[in-house]
Parts: sequence; structure tokens; C-alpha cells
Amino acid sequence: MTLPFSPDEHGLRGVSLDLYLRQIFASLPPETIKQLHQQIHDEALRKELVYYHEGKIEAINVMMRPLAMFSEQLNYFHYVSQTLLGALKRMPELYLKDFQVREVVPLAAVLETAAFSPGGAVVLLGSEGGAGMPLGFVV
Repeated sequence: MTLPFSPDEHGLRGVSLDLYLRQIFASLPPETIKQLHQQIHDEALRKELVYYHEGKIEAINVMMRPLAMFSEQLNYFHYVSQTLLGALKRMPELYLKDFQVREVVPLAAVLETAAFSPGGAVVLLGSEGGAGMPLGFVV
């Protein structure tokens, strides 16, 4: 296999590591890509990397090639992810306190009734919402 270019010869100026990996992956024959895809799928099932969808077990789709990024890109991705997570953590409290939020993000009728009924079965989880528990309303 001939590499599209060598980062050692050309330097990394103007060239991302991800582009380099994409070009290498694109140079593989289609048969090889199909075989890799099937192997990844089979390994996901074997190692129980699965989810249940409509009563059936399905393998979680795993990317066939890694996404490469530099540390600055990773830091930015982490910052954005933490910002979104912080916003999601605030949603249950905002929903209960602000009618405008309820108009923009409507809940299912069952949750709506339970959230506002006295002594309802809905628990509002805070940021220490328990191991493995998503933040939000739990019935």
C-alpha cells in the first residue's frame, strides 16, 4: 500500500492528522473495508457491545477508523461537552420554575402531571443524581 503522503516529508503545516488517516483509509480496497466492517460488527456482538432495540439485540456501531485530533481540539471538545452537560443538568429545575421553558420543551403528559401533583412520584435529581442515574425526572 502506498501512502498518499508522508507527514515527515511535508511537515504538519496545513495538514491534519485526521486528513492523513482518512486518506490512508480511502486508499484501502472496498473488499478490505467490507471485511473490516464485518469483523468489527462480529467483535461487538462477541464482546457484548450491544443495545436492545424493539426487543432485539443489536451491535453498537463502532467507527471503523479513529477520529484524530490535536490536544487543542480535544480541549475545545471537552469544554463544549461540559457546557452542554451543565445546561442539561439545569433543565429539570428550570422546567419546574419557568413557564416559558415548559412551552419550549414540553414533557409527555404523564410526566407533566406527576411533576406538578402534590406528593407525585417524580423525583427531581440534582447534580449528585446517583451513580449511573441520568439527570432529569424519574418516575
